[in-house]
Amino acid sequence: MYLDIIDLDKLRRSILYALMLIAVMAVQELILSRISIFGVRAMIMPLFPIAVGMLQGGAWGMVFGLLCGILCDAMFSETLVLFTIVMPALGFAATAAERFLVTKRLTAYFAVGAAGLFATALAQALRVFVLYDGELLPMLRVAVLQTAYSLPFIFAMYFPCRALAERSLD
Repeated sequence: MYLDIIDLDKLRRSILYALMLIAVMAVQELILSRISIFGVRAMIMPLFPIAVGMLQGGAWGMVFGLLCGILCDAMFSETLVLFTIVMPALGFAATAAERFLVTKRLTAYFAVGAAGLFATALAQALRVFVLYDGELLPMLRVAVLQTAYSLPFIFAMYFPCRALAERSLD
């Protein structure tokens, strides 16, 4: 009776995306937070709402961006609401980029993902710059290195999200 109201495909897809988000968070926290190259750690969490936003649409990108942002702010104790604001914006911006500028292909996702990673790194640097009176050039160096270190994970995020977006779950 009530199952007629619920779109089971969207519910299943939401659950699978939520499980994927938990897996991404686990990789970020348990593996990547412990590996440092040139004093910088990879940040892959922004890639998730970007992938969902590009492949599923703005509402999906913003909802999973909000979930991702809340989890990031809980995971990284030095941020208060930074990621809760940035991640939904990235999910929505990815949808806008996909709709008006690019397609859903890997090359487009790579470009949008790289821009999202750099924007996230700049948001983190801006917080340090404003609150702790940091120097601009070292923070830009860290932002560029963090983005470069995170770029290979674009491929690991794109293919599972694309497979889920294209798959019929009925």
